[in-house]
Amino acid sequence: MSTSLAPRRLDFLLAAYERDHRNPTNQLLHYIAVPLIYYCVVALLGEIPVPRFLRSIPGGWAANAAIPVSVYYLRRSVTAWIVMVLFTVLCVAVINLMRAYLPVPVWALALVLLLALTVVQYVGHRIEGKRPSFFADLQFLLIGPVWVFAKLLRPLGVRY
Repeated sequence: MSTSLAPRRLDFLLAAYERDHRNPTNQLLHYIAVPLIYYCVVALLGEIPVPRFLRSIPGGWAANAAIPVSVYYLRRSVTAWIVMVLFTVLCVAVINLMRAYLPVPVWALALVLLLALTVVQYVGHRIEGKRPSFFADLQFLLIGPVWVFAKLLRPLGVRY
């Protein structure tokens, strides 16, 4: 298993991800689950308490995790970077609304949703008959959301 984060061309990574996601049902499950899993990870990171000695770092764990992730996307494609930064900002806005209006903690909802979505992904990969791509290369954890948005934005003429 490769865990290298060495730069690889985005078109190569998207094509490799596509090869593991050809079944229409698995694709549909990914269109739903992958962006929501990304949201859940942002939400869970945002809920981790920041120790007092690190509170001078703005944004908490979610914002600080977003920096290297953002650099990863920027090194592959400016378009992917813009889309993912906008999506991350949307995730944070939704999280803030949830904090303000939901009677349950954001972390609890995000955790339950993440567990349910993991089951959905497992079902999709069982249907596909292939293991998740990130078992072969951890980069695919970050490529999955880009693949989904690339597919959804292609009819609008957005290309990576």
